[in-house]
Amino acid sequence: MSHSNEKSKNQELMTEDQYYVGFVSATAISEDMLYVAGAFYNDPIDPITQATRVYVYNPDMEGEWFYHDVEGQVIDLCFMPPMHNKPRVGCALVADANEVEFFNSTEHYFETIHKPQSLRDITINALKFLDGNLYAVGSDAAIFRREKSNQWKLISENIYQPFEMPDYDTDNRIDSINEMADSLINRVEICNLTKTVTGSYWAVGHEGFVAVADSDLQWERIEMPYQEDYLGILEADNGNVWITGSGGVLLYGNKQNGFRDMAGNDNDQCFGPICRYGDDLILGAWEGLFIYTDGIIKRLITHTKLDKGGGTLPIMKVEVVNKTIWVVCDRAIFKYNGKHWQEIKHPDTEPLPNSL
Repeated sequence: MSHSNEKSKNQELMTEDQYYVGFVSATAISEDMLYVAGAFYNDPIDPITQATRVYVYNPDMEGEWFYHDVEGQVIDLCFMPPMHNKPRVGCALVADANEVEFFNSTEHYFETIHKPQSLRDITINALKFLDGNLYAVGSDAAIFRREKSNQWKLISENIYQPFEMPDYDTDNRIDSINEMADSLINRVEICNLTKTVTGSYWAVGHEGFVAVADSDLQWERIEMPYQEDYLGILEADNGNVWITGSGGVLLYGNKQNGFRDMAGNDNDQCFGPICRYGDDLILGAWEGLFIYTDGIIKRLITHTKLDKGGGTLPIMKVEVVNKTIWVVCDRAIFKYNGKHWQEIKHPDTEPLPNSL
């Protein structure tokens, strides 16, 4: 299950006879190791439904890169550290099937997140490992917690919204179609989840969705200042949280006192990943990497090709492990060790011959 990281001399330019891997998600294992998922693009055999390759980067191993292929589209990765005398486990969320692949050096198996009968066609969007448990969030405000192998429990009963397709009225076709469209649009999509040291859960999602619950799991919707798509959340201090989102949103606040926009300047960035690095915040966006420091958001200068072209590489994932920052873009991986930025060379980010 290894992969040579030697590049072909003919990989200078992409042609119709070549395809490449674009990264869709990643999660840091340690300061030196990384899980990353890549989807194949420009594949003439199957240009729509793409397979996914899940890589492990370990610079201490010969070849550095190891992989296995997953049938279907992996949209998120998660890492479960060693627990109960068991080795660490990588988790890959497969789109549409609502399946989670579990893999490590000794095991490889899938679990399906089965919806309750009260839910219709839910879609799982993301995985989170919190407080020693694995969680999955998705459409209809659904939040699942993995209780044990092959057993996922819905823990958002009082906020999920079962999708009810309106009856089709043949006499009023236009009104009926509009009502159906509204029903689809109004489905709540949860994008992220966190749990604070006090035991409170926070969930964020599209169109201004934010909800909080204590350990009793009685969820409460929070009135937010903007109806943006909220994508990232990070615990702050004293019961506060940071929330990122579209429209340049960076919010700080809590349930009792509400939220303030801390962006400090007008921008139209779509902020997603958010991590703490010392006293600062690292923000990933569709147009590069940013830092929130001294009350100001500014572009983070990395002195790598991440800054070229105005720093417009889309950031898929940002994670901090101790003093190391991992940054995964759509077609490049970068690492900061506390002093210097380094591009992590990947064998498949340049175009590959279709014959491979």
